[in-house]
Amino acid sequence: MPFKGGKHIRSVSSHGRKFSWQKLFGTSAASPQPVVTCRVLYVHIPKAGGSAVNDYFSRRLGLENCAIHAEGLLRDPSADLSTVSQKQFISAHLTLPRLLEQINQPDRFVMTVLRNPLEQTVSHLAWMRYQAEKSQEAAFSKLPEYVQELVGKLAETDLSDPEGLDALLASLCPRERSFFDNCQTRYLTRQLNDPVNESQLAQAIQGLQAFNLVGLAEYMQDLFDCLSWRLGLPGADGARRVNVSRTKFGLDASNPAIGEVLEPYIRFDRQLYAEAKLHFFSSMFRFWQDVEKSGVDFINRKTLARAMSDRAARSVQVTGEKAR
Repeated sequence: MPFKGGKHIRSVSSHGRKFSWQKLFGTSAASPQPVVTCRVLYVHIPKAGGSAVNDYFSRRLGLENCAIHAEGLLRDPSADLSTVSQKQFISAHLTLPRLLEQINQPDRFVMTVLRNPLEQTVSHLAWMRYQAEKSQEAAFSKLPEYVQELVGKLAETDLSDPEGLDALLASLCPRERSFFDNCQTRYLTRQLNDPVNESQLAQAIQGLQAFNLVGLAEYMQDLFDCLSWRLGLPGADGARRVNVSRTKFGLDASNPAIGEVLEPYIRFDRQLYAEAKLHFFSSMFRFWQDVEKSGVDFINRKTLARAMSDRAARSVQVTGEKAR
């Protein structure tokens, strides 16, 4: 069955199979049309597959047509944003409300990717701790002073010790704790430093409606298939892993004691993630309906790649005709 098991929601064997989504799920609303002129705005949540998304678009659109990690420029009140706003792909570590205000272009395809909250928080803690390593001296020197101080506190803590980790998180000031306190919920609201509450969770869940596509880091290949189809871009045979944490410094997401310590800091993210799953699987349902309607009813990686290639070629042709 299509949603059963594994890290991909397709159950497609190497030799292909016949299927009918209508028989499995019934009918749905009309599928979205492909975006001929690809203009994407990406809310980049830390340690949720964002570097792989940046890599996907830069390889297809060209790095010169992308504004990756645009948060520095967008935070500068004196900056000229005209160059950034002309880029086809804009990616930034900024909250959804702020990004929509600063890039006020309603025709943009707006997207984000969320990740299992426990894994995201463990990875974020480990990545911040990694900045204290000698190999990161150059990058560390460019961090704001308060972030450097936070990294130092992480480096002084045995992160494999649940009691030590608990004491560290409890000792952080609100600004420091905000890095790890329901981080994904924060990115869909205006909440910056204060603790996240039920009201912000409701805002974040409502904020999911602002996206054309919400992805899940656990299903990156499926996300890229869907993006290629909807945006008329070349397909991706395999999801490249980029900016992977080298070490977790003893943090183990499978350790129940670590999970218990982090639970207060991910409880709202868990509820948001459950809602994001519904959005993602709905998008994938419409995507596979479109694939079936295209006449490719015997599906494997080769036939899907061929269908995406044909679709991308048609998108380029239409764009060229419009330019003339």
